[in-house]
Amino acid sequence: MEEFNTYSAADANGETEFEDVLRQLTESLDRGDEILIDTWCKRFPQYEERLRRAFPGLLALTQLGRSDLQSDSLFSKESRPLGDYRIIRELGRGGMGIVYEAEQMSLGRRVAIKVLRFAAMLDEKRLERFRTEARAAAMLDHPNIVGVHSVGCERGIHYFAMSLVEGQSLAEIVRMI
Repeated sequence: MEEFNTYSAADANGETEFEDVLRQLTESLDRGDEILIDTWCKRFPQYEERLRRAFPGLLALTQLGRSDLQSDSLFSKESRPLGDYRIIRELGRGGMGIVYEAEQMSLGRRVAIKVLRFAAMLDEKRLERFRTEARAAAMLDHPNIVGVHSVGCERGIHYFAMSLVEGQSLAEIVRMI
């Protein structure tokens, strides 16, 4: 049975109403509730378009074992591949995305996969910025810039694959100074 919680425009953590609606929807999916997206759209008509766009991704993330929108990682060791890529481990996080080490299964090589953060998937401007970043990086050819191998969207998860560079992160180098 679907339940709807009440919420304010923004709680102490600065969460928006829409993020709270998504959290409720995710919790319902995690419980195994039968979800009728039309019911959610009628309850929250101001978010209908965004809910319909988000729903396939929420289903995919739930199937990947992700139980919370604020989860530390989109993928677990048991998760399904993302396209041609098997996720190995998380490498780092930025404002728009999370970078994972992955294996490109068809070629047997290690790559880095940048995955758009869930909240950014629902914001058309951030989604376009992510695509622009991938296109711009793919056009560059320089020994000090990692190459982009592919761009994709699978199960509502937007990503691009690039060369994996071994070494320390900028944060690790700064800590040493």
